Amino acid sequence: MGETWFVVLLSLFVVLIPGYAKEKSPCDDITDDNSRQMMDCCSIEIPFTLTTLQECEKAIKTKQYQCEDDCLLDKDGIWGTDKKFNMDLWKEHIKKNVRNTEWANIMIDAPKNCSAFQKMAGSQKECDSGADTLLNCMSIQWYMRCPKSAQTATSFCESLKKKVLPCFTPMFKN
Repeated sequence: MGETWFVVLLSLFVVLIPGYAKEKSPCDDITDDNSRQMMDCCSIEIPFTLTTLQECEKAIKTKQYQCEDDCLLDKDGIWGTDKKFNMDLWKEHIKKNVRNTEWANIMIDAPKNCSAFQKMAGSQKECDSGADTLLNCMSIQWYMRCPKSAQTATSFCESLKKKVLPCFTPMFKN
């Protein structure tokens, strides 16, 4: 479930890149396969509990939520009372659920760099709340900042990183 969630989030990136670049660029060559391969190159610690992931998978099937990302943020108590992402609740959630300190710090900082990405995504969002673009933005940053201890050290992963990192970086300038 966690791997599927990550691949779906990164697939949105593949859709967004062509609209972001004004002319043909190497970023246009990033594929859905690259998104899946990124999972093999960085062992990302998913910040949601297995219970939450399973509950949200069921909730989507029964249409209790518009999108799975709304459910994830709601079930884990990350929405504020106004049903918007709450940075303080996110920090609490990460400190409670992510045991690896390196990952926790990366995950806590990720939402701070998402305003430009969310504007760029604009109408591409699936959730009216924007939870999908926010979580997509954060997951891309997790890959970009993957701790050495979580990286797969292969020539393939190094090559993939060189291909995708230059495409990601401009999206996070606020």
